[in-house]
Amino acid sequence: MYKDLIVKDISQIDLKHSFFHYTNKSNLDSIIKNGLEPRIGENSLYVEKTPKVFFAEGEKGIITIMDVWLKWLTGKISTGKFKYWLGTVIYMRLPFCIKSIPNNMVKKSLASKEKRLKAYEKMKQILDNSIFLVLNLEENIDFNYNDID
Repeated sequence: MYKDLIVKDISQIDLKHSFFHYTNKSNLDSIIKNGLEPRIGENSLYVEKTPKVFFAEGEKGIITIMDVWLKWLTGKISTGKFKYWLGTVIYMRLPFCIKSIPNNMVKKSLASKEKRLKAYEKMKQILDNSIFLVLNLEENIDFNYNDID
């Protein structure tokens, strides 16, 4: 299908030291043509200040990102789009924002089995339509561990 794409079995990948990026399969043509382009995507529209490419280091990094996504999805399901927008655009950007308030909202959402199941289903849909890319990155050339948004 894609002549420049190398498909690897997971057993051929160093799961401790590799860098991974997951994206919707529909983005693959653009990525092959243009490479990974830093962006502020739909899911980080009100959160990020600068365009970037997100990636995880190693299998522990992937698990951490999945945990963050599940918490984010659960919180977003719980609050609804308007409250999510209000919280991220206004409240979270305030210099005196008390971080325990959104953290407690997520914690409360996670306590609801119904909300967790909705988040799990949404995460499954995302992953079913995604592909993991193994990135060939070098520290201080392609990224910096001390980079701060």
